[in-house]
Amino acid sequence: MTELIGQILGILALIVTIICYQLNSQKKMLAAQMLAATLFTVNLALLGGLSGALLNIHGICRCLTFYQRGRHKWADHTTFWVWFYSIAAVVCVALTYQSPLDILPLVGQIFTTISFAQKDASKVRLFTLPSPPCWFVYHLSTGNIGGTLNEIFVITSIIVGMFRLDRKKK
Repeated sequence: MTELIGQILGILALIVTIICYQLNSQKKMLAAQMLAATLFTVNLALLGGLSGALLNIHGICRCLTFYQRGRHKWADHTTFWVWFYSIAAVVCVALTYQSPLDILPLVGQIFTTISFAQKDASKVRLFTLPSPPCWFVYHLSTGNIGGTLNEIFVITSIIVGMFRLDRKKK
């Protein structure tokens, strides 16, 4: 039953993530990412992917910080926050390390941290592109159906968003 609930939450997170990259606002994208990360946190915890679960909590905090940019002065120090959250991601994996596969979502998390520091939605999509392959292998290793499908759809959604939204800008 625990695995079934975990798999269902992973599929719900997948749906939210697909929608995320079709949004044309960095703030809306961050809000969708926070919801997906919340679902993936529980999903991965139920499936035994502790590093991935903790990195998703990390991702929620990171999104909350970047969401506050332009509203609060403390959140506008983008370079500081990129370094802070990149180091924090390393600490998360160090605390939950189970195998060398745990390094992959760490790399993906750092790419996503850099991407969400961007203010322009097209740059968010561009800099997020390296992350899905890293997470794909990790989700596959944890038996996470929703997570594995998520990364396939994320990369597809990013590319569709790039053609649909970003190509028009050039």
